[in-house]
Amino acid sequence: MSILKLLISEILIALLIGALPLLIVVNSNPSSDVVKTLSALNPGDPVVIYFFYLLLLHLFIWAINKYILKTKEQVSNFFSAAHRFSHQVGFTIHSIYRAIAGTIPTAIGLLAYKHGFDNSAFIVSVASSILVLGSLFMCCVLTWLNEKTEPKQKWL
Repeated sequence: MSILKLLISEILIALLIGALPLLIVVNSNPSSDVVKTLSALNPGDPVVIYFFYLLLLHLFIWAINKYILKTKEQVSNFFSAAHRFSHQVGFTIHSIYRAIAGTIPTAIGLLAYKHGFDNSAFIVSVASSILVLGSLFMCCVLTWLNEKTEPKQKWL
């Protein structure tokens, strides 16, 4: 997949995962504060660290399955099954990066619409934009890694 197509795809997914849920919450409760809503959506550091460990575990299982010779069929079948399973759960952290990349620009837009821009809001917006760009970069890396480490289809 080309980089431009990958970036466009990640932006669209980020909007669906991050922006739309925030807009739904804000519109269903007009008196809610955008910042408090964002805080409520934050999974917290222990959860993010856990998802990162799941990704590392998947990469470890993928490396064993791909690069280490397994002479017994039972061992090979075990690692193939573990690889398929770890691939399903290993990229859970990808959704967090997508949510960040979609939610923050939407929150900036909502806050700017509601309160306008002053000097401190502009600085926060620039810093938040850097976070969004970093999240989009990580989304692209994780998509590439997902495709690179996906289990091979067995035809027989």
